[in-house]
Parts: sequence; C-alpha cells; structure tokens
Amino acid sequence: MANENALLTRIGAVPDPAGEGLPYWAFWLLLCVIILLLLFIFLRDKDLRRRLSAFLSGARRKMIRMRLAARIRHEKEKKAGLWKELGRKAWSKDVRVEGTEETFRSLSVLEEEMNRRQAEWQEVYGRIEALETNQEDARKLRKTSLDAEEEARRPLEERLAGLLGREKDLGKRRPPAGEGQAGTDGGDEAEAAQIAAEIAAVKAEIERLRERALDTRRAHGDAERAEERELRAWVKKKEEVQGRIIDVKKGSEPLYENLGRALDEARVEHKELALVYFQIDNVESSIRDLQARIEKLS
Repeated sequence: MANENALLTRIGAVPDPAGEGLPYWAFWLLLCVIILLLLFIFLRDKDLRRRLSAFLSGARRKMIRMRLAARIRHEKEKKAGLWKELGRKAWSKDVRVEGTEETFRSLSVLEEEMNRRQAEWQEVYGRIEALETNQEDARKLRKTSLDAEEEARRPLEERLAGLLGREKDLGKRRPPAGEGQAGTDGGDEAEAAQIAAEIAAVKAEIERLRERALDTRRAHGDAERAEERELRAWVKKKEEVQGRIIDVKKGSEPLYENLGRALDEARVEHKELALVYFQIDNVESSIRDLQARIEKLS
C-alpha cells in the first residue's frame, strides 16, 4: 500500500481528501431528520406547546393593550379639545356656572390684552406696507435720477469722440517730423490747439458729471440702507407682537378648558352647548368601551 501511494505521489495522482468527506445529499438528509425529530417532540410535549402558546398569546395581548391605551389617550385629547370648545361657546354666549367667576375675570383680562395686541399688530402691519410702498417709489425715483445723469453725460461723450476723431484726422494731414513744412501755414496749428482745448474742457465736464453720479449713487445707497434698517425694525416689532398674541391665546386655552369642564359637570341647558355635550358623551362612551376591553385582556 505504501508503494502504491508513493507511486501515485510521484505521478501527481494523489487522492483528494475532500472527496472522502460527507456527501451533500447526506448532510441535507440528516438535517431534515433532525427537524422532523424536533417537530415530533414539540407535538408530543403538551407542556411545551402550552408554554409557547402562552408566550405568544401574552405578547399579542400586550400589543393589543398598547394599541388600546394609545386610542384612549387620543380620545382623552379629543375630550380636552371639546371642553375648550365648550368653554369658548360659553364665554361668547356668557353662559355662567357657579364657581367660574374667577375664570371669567381672567378671560376678560386676556380678551382686553388680545384686543390691544391685535390693534397694535394692525398698526405695525400698516406701517410696514407704507414703508414698502415708499421704498419702491423712492427706488424708482432714484433710478430715474441716475438715468437722467447718464443721459446728461452721453452728449458730452459723443462730442468727445468727435473731437478725438478730428484731432486724429488733423494729425494725419501733418507731414512727418523732419520733412519740409512747405505748403503749410499756422492754420493747422491753431486748429489743433483749439481742438486740444475743447477736448480738455469736455473731459473735465465728463469727469465732473461722473463724480456727481458717483456721489448720487453713494447717497442713494445710504438712503436704501437706512430704509432697510427701518423696515427690518418694524418687521421685528410685528413678529414680537405676533408672539405676544400667541402667548395670550396659549394662556386662554387652559381657562377655556376649565370652564368647559365645569359646564360639562353642571350640564347647563343651552341650545348652543347641546351639540358639544353630545360629542363629549360619545367620547366618554368610547373611552369606557376601550377601558373595558383592556380589563378583559388582563
């Protein structure tokens, strides 16, 4: 046997060790047998089945209780909202019940505060609209002013271009330096001097207009920035007033809820409140039904 293995090794025909392992079909067969045995044990063991069923049933009941508890919270929030609505209606219709005098006094104070804040908001909003309108009108006027200055400079620039062209033509008519000056007189020199003087004057005027336009732009920029600062200040004030209005509303919510709860307990007869009473009763019925279902799951 040793001689055969040595011979196989020499000729490169050594047997593959992996080929001597467990075949795949045998592995899967054993796995299936194990699964069947576990299933058989589970079916035979009643206590195991009972414990597993109790575990799954308990988890299911817990999930149901959580869902029912969430629905109860939602219904209670809905009931609180109906109490607020009931309180608002009672406040607007001056429907009173014993023990709510302090609540009515507090709501009266908050209503006065709300009226003041709303009037202030209207004033600030009107001021902002006026500032925006004035700012737009001023922007148009400034643009018109700058356009007018540009128009005032354009004829001078055209005149300068013409003068420079004349100066160039005059330079072409002059003979090169060193050549004879025959046939020329002092007329060209005088004309050249006049053109140069006019060019200098026009350039000075154009520069003056440009400086004036630059000063105008700076002034316009300063005015626009001042307008923007004023507008931002009023916008900030509007936001502050809006914040105070929101605070007043938030402060009145618990008062409306307390008033509504008191009216719900007293059930004061009033046609404006009857529908809200009916809605509250429906919510109460839903809460009781949900609580009963939770008790059954315990």
